[in-house]
Amino acid sequence: MVFQFEIMDIDSGGVEGGVEAVSPLTCRKWSVLEIKKIVTKWQQYKREEGYWNAVYIENHDHSRSVSRFGNDSPEWRALSAKLLAMLQTTQSGTLFVYQGEEIGMKNFPRSWGIEEYKDVASINYWNQNRAFAVTRELEARRKALGSGEVDMSDVLDAFQRKARDHARTPVQWTQAPHGGFTTGTPWMRVNDDYEAWNVASQLNDEQSVLHFWRDALKLRKDHEALVYGDFELIAPDHEQLFAYTRSLDGVSILVLMNFGTSELPLEGLVSIEPSFHLVLSNYTAQQEGLYLGAQARVEYVQSGYIASSAHDLCSYLTVNAAEKYC
Repeated sequence: MVFQFEIMDIDSGGVEGGVEAVSPLTCRKWSVLEIKKIVTKWQQYKREEGYWNAVYIENHDHSRSVSRFGNDSPEWRALSAKLLAMLQTTQSGTLFVYQGEEIGMKNFPRSWGIEEYKDVASINYWNQNRAFAVTRELEARRKALGSGEVDMSDVLDAFQRKARDHARTPVQWTQAPHGGFTTGTPWMRVNDDYEAWNVASQLNDEQSVLHFWRDALKLRKDHEALVYGDFELIAPDHEQLFAYTRSLDGVSILVLMNFGTSELPLEGLVSIEPSFHLVLSNYTAQQEGLYLGAQARVEYVQSGYIASSAHDLCSYLTVNAAEKYC
């Protein structure tokens, strides 16, 4: 089993030629096309030789995935965390779920000051920038201001998106002080949202991120095609849709993920067989009615249904199990 770091490095780098260009604490805009290329490469890499992936998008050395690869605003946070769960649970490899990822924990707020960052990498990077010893860009900034004071807000902006500290806040178990993590004093503050986002509040909520992870993992265990099946990318040049099939022993699974925040018609992009039926979605029927209105159609076919268009951050996972399950 091999850990590849291409997705974890996808948004790293600043100005070419300086230390910022290789620092994991600087940001660059990533694209869905890049993620599709990386995932496809490793899902298809040396399969005949038994190559095996480690599947993950979050760990102790990186910020929270829903803030980094999704949309952690109140409107989209749960839907986005579920989309990222689907992305991982439908890939071949050994799946690693980081503590707090299963409830959609996100980065702590931009309002937290530098004193809240405890990681040595964050502290060292901050101090180096304060001393104007990192890049030509910061030296030019100092000269332009004509003083030794530098506006460090852009560094804090990058920290809020990329610092490892975000993955090291206490796990949010309950609404109790410190998120129920300890009755003592934790090494870092618990995130401000712990009273609303915690394990206890999601245990009995069937629409929660935690329950979605359970459903997705059960589906993965029930369908070996998701673990061992062939991977075929669909619409490789589309900048918003990430779609692929997983196929094994006559079972075909279609995964559709809309990484955008606008409705995405599927006509002309994806061919959906009549025998497909919906088995997992990050939208409830109520949410579909709320977000779609009359703008999208839902077509009922055979024993299940599929949507004729994908929705805002909406993921559909359909299984063509006609040969095995009819």
